[in-house]
Amino acid sequence: MAYFDITFLPRTTTANPETIRARSEDLNILQARLLGRADDLDAEFNNTATQFTDLMAWNIRDQSAEELQLWRDAGTAIVYASSMIELWAQHVEDFKKERSSQLSEWWEFLRTKRSEIPDKYQGQTITATYPAREGLGWFGDENKCRSVYDEVVAKLADLEERERANYRAFENNAEDVAERLRQGPTKENVQTLIDAGINSWAFYNLDPNQYTMLIDGQELTAENAEEWAEELGAYWSGENPSTTATTSSCSC
Repeated sequence: MAYFDITFLPRTTTANPETIRARSEDLNILQARLLGRADDLDAEFNNTATQFTDLMAWNIRDQSAEELQLWRDAGTAIVYASSMIELWAQHVEDFKKERSSQLSEWWEFLRTKRSEIPDKYQGQTITATYPAREGLGWFGDENKCRSVYDEVVAKLADLEERERANYRAFENNAEDVAERLRQGPTKENVQTLIDAGINSWAFYNLDPNQYTMLIDGQELTAENAEEWAEELGAYWSGENPSTTATTSSCSC
């Protein structure tokens, strides 16, 4: 088999999605302990709209508004941190998946081009100067080697550009997650988590006054409040099952 004096070594990271997700799970356990729950908290959090006090195993219904808000704030902070960690794990996975795809593409291309080298030069290393091109034509073993080598160089240039783009995206995502963690659970940051498929109803269930934009993906206004009130009236009255209301009327 022929060889080329060209290598493709895309940058990597020591970040590990499984290790990252283990930290997220630690926070989920803390969240369950905060709410006094040991059952499937995630399903109750995200599947449907639920009264905040119904999420709690503790009896906190008689607490003051200030005390209830402290519970809400604590729960929101934990689920936000856990969700942002999951978002980071997804970014790491995306980076590594693209890197792996680039490497597979490179080695497949290299195998094909090695087989195209004439028998005369099989077992040898084709370089930028060896073998030298013979004359100005395209025929001959030497010229074939030069043509194949140029194709490999072009492929390397393409992959290196894609590698730079992949690594830039990885770095930008790292900075973005760090900044969003510093900013805390703003509406914009929470919406980012929902758009990424990490959360749906959790933040609304914890603090509906703060996260009204989770209803139908937009802010609650006087106009759409009346529209939704009419649409959901049958469900609030008990005429129709409430689970249908959340799936048919709300698209978060």
